[in-house]
Amino acid sequence: MVEVAVSRYGRLDILCNNVGIGGPGTVTNLKESAWDDAIDVNLKGTMWCCRYVIPRMIESGGGSIVNVSTLVAIRGLHCGEVGFTPYSASKAGITGLSLAVAADYAVDGTRINDLIVGAVHTPLLARLGEEALEHIRQSVPMKIEGTGWDVGWAAVYLASDESRWVTGASHSG
Repeated sequence: MVEVAVSRYGRLDILCNNVGIGGPGTVTNLKESAWDDAIDVNLKGTMWCCRYVIPRMIESGGGSIVNVSTLVAIRGLHCGEVGFTPYSASKAGITGLSLAVAADYAVDGTRINDLIVGAVHTPLLARLGEEALEHIRQSVPMKIEGTGWDVGWAAVYLASDESRWVTGASHSG
């Protein structure tokens, strides 16, 4: 992925790690495979992308990485019989990873920020049903759902030169 981007565009300036798979369950009833899948895809996938992108960004004088996390990573969420422990834990790991990587590479001109997304209308959430969606909507201060556009514009800001002085920050949307 990195080599194709550099080959095609000559450099790599921006990475947006926006990946997320769910993992149902509470700590007492989750399946180990759900835990492993969420950690592998959400947290390890983000780490591996950072690992291979950062050296190429440094070669070009720096860049911006936006790691997308979620409000349930810092507040938790339980809807009816469904817990979100694997998803929440893996996304909380992204927040810690973002802070660590930002500290490690700030002097190299590479900015890393964590975009903590609130309630956003997605197909994954839609499968939970209207009662769960309303519970989620009520859990955020504005009591409304965002859209993919809302997340996208926040990521554009963090990736742009307009945020040149922002690194190691967690931004809640």
